[in-house]
Amino acid sequence: MKSLALAATAGSLLLGLAGCGGKDALSAHTDTVAKAGAEELSVKTLADLAGQSKVPLKKDVLKVVADLWIDYQLLARAAASGDSLFDAKLLDQALWAPYVNIKAQKWYQQVSKTWPVTVSPTEAQTRYDAGEVLVARHILLAVRPNAAPIERAAIQQRADSLRRVVNAGNFAQLAGQFSTDPGSAKQGGQLPPWPSKKNVMVPEFENGVLATKPGQISGLVASQFGFHIIYRPTYAEVAQQVAPVVQQLAQQRAESTYFDNLEKSSDVKVKADAPKMVRDIVADADAFKDNKMVLATMKGGDFTAAHMVRWIGAYPQENNLPSQIANAPDTVIPNLVRNFVRNELFLRQADSAKIALTAEEMGNFRKELSDFVASSWGTLGVAPAMLPDSIKKATPEVRQRFVAQRINTFVANMLTKDGLFVQMPRPLEQLLRLKYPDVKVYDSGLDAALEAATKIRTSADSARNAKAPPSAVPGLPGQPGAGNGIPGMPGQGAAPMAPGAGAPQGGAPQGGTPPRP
Repeated sequence: MKSLALAATAGSLLLGLAGCGGKDALSAHTDTVAKAGAEELSVKTLADLAGQSKVPLKKDVLKVVADLWIDYQLLARAAASGDSLFDAKLLDQALWAPYVNIKAQKWYQQVSKTWPVTVSPTEAQTRYDAGEVLVARHILLAVRPNAAPIERAAIQQRADSLRRVVNAGNFAQLAGQFSTDPGSAKQGGQLPPWPSKKNVMVPEFENGVLATKPGQISGLVASQFGFHIIYRPTYAEVAQQVAPVVQQLAQQRAESTYFDNLEKSSDVKVKADAPKMVRDIVADADAFKDNKMVLATMKGGDFTAAHMVRWIGAYPQENNLPSQIANAPDTVIPNLVRNFVRNELFLRQADSAKIALTAEEMGNFRKELSDFVASSWGTLGVAPAMLPDSIKKATPEVRQRFVAQRINTFVANMLTKDGLFVQMPRPLEQLLRLKYPDVKVYDSGLDAALEAATKIRTSADSARNAKAPPSAVPGLPGQPGAGNGIPGMPGQGAAPMAPGAGAPQGGAPQGGTPPRP
């Protein structure tokens, strides 16, 4: 299990980087975005490179850029001084999130065995017949999104004709012959089971299934994909597929009850002003990492700002949780705090039960992180063995300055020339900040860099547009393929501690009835 995602990667950098030396430092930091020891990232450098790149010009993106620049500079500092960063005490602090994940999994496996979640065949059928779990076969006659009314009417007419001849006996055959859903047509129109009312299916399709009794065939059901003819199988036909899903839903209900009782017994109360406090925390997490401001009261010790910083820092970087929180409505934040409190309570129970990692497990995590440090030095070009002999024999200050400049070159190439990219795992980020705490990102510097980069980008775009040849078709933009792309939906990162069973397995339907975005 690669919990740390410790891998050096190469390829295009979507979030560009920039670097500069300490010469741009001003006492008021009006021209500085970030500082890592003696090295500083200036507003001008970041603006110039970001403005000329493809990096999205948003403040939170530039913040990610600045943080990554700091991480690279700190790695270079360690390399210049020959520091392997293998300090067991600091490593264990940085590896807190992977450690508690393992601990939570162990405790969950133990405590979940006490939950009475066995579902009898009779109960499974009752829940299926009631629509808690759904299964369907369908025949889809797809309609293009921009189809003319006459085209849509013709497809509807064909669907009507097909509906008049289809029955339970020939449904699979006709689905394979006529359905335009490639994912299910090969399976006789069969879709895997899914829990109802979970936004797995588009509502028109799911409502069509719910309106059809087991063993019956629906009328035409229209959705944005076209016209569906739906057969809802009887429980006897799909018992083997449905029973495991019903069991998983029962497991989830038992888990929810467990956490509800845990919260109630601990008398958890989230503070009324938690939304404001949480927003202050995500705006400057470093300032709150030791703060004892109370976000929620509970028996056995309150949930503080320091706890919040630790949990936010445990989430995968790609989740961009601070930005999500900053943009979330106030009504969402108390539930976020409550979920973190539940994690804390769960860990307290694990500690009471003496759940711990073995020495081998901890050693594997430490080694994985340390190995990544060495490989990253090589990718960044700052490994001690890669330095010129004259630099190896130079003073520490000269070595530091040399590797800092190599980092500046590395990150500039990453942004402007699609150079190599080292993705920093969160534990290594935290290890570096623990070892070298003299770092800072300046909010005013980010604002200034964003403003300047936007002007540079606008000017560059105007220059490119002025040189672009006129479109061959009046009214069309002079960029090939403009408007033809379909935006993708980004994947969801896993929570740092998810002891529960998760969503029922079985997969989402493919083709004409995709999961609801």
